[in-house]
Amino acid sequence: MYSASHVFSSITRLLSSLCRRYRSLDDLWYFGGGSGRHQVAVHAHSPSNENEVALEAGDTLGILGNHWDGYSKGINERTRQKGLYPAYKARDVFVGVDIPLLDAEDG
Repeated sequence: MYSASHVFSSITRLLSSLCRRYRSLDDLWYFGGGSGRHQVAVHAHSPSNENEVALEAGDTLGILGNHWDGYSKGINERTRQKGLYPAYKARDVFVGVDIPLLDAEDG
């Protein structure tokens, strides 16, 4: 019979192996030829260290990544400064596009 520590060790090895093979579907996806993803700052942010970027409400941010610890990495398009910022201080910008409809004659 297996001990609880043996079972726990086996589960830990399995999960570790899976984490190395697969990435989260929530991670950022970039498609070639796209215009990139942007956010707009909804709250000002004063950096607390040299790794963070200053934000003013209304600043547009180009998304460079998500650190999954409450911070995102981006470039402030107003100041051209790159760095981390609290993710809750920005919201995604959605851009709509017109999609032409096909007539029954177009086939």
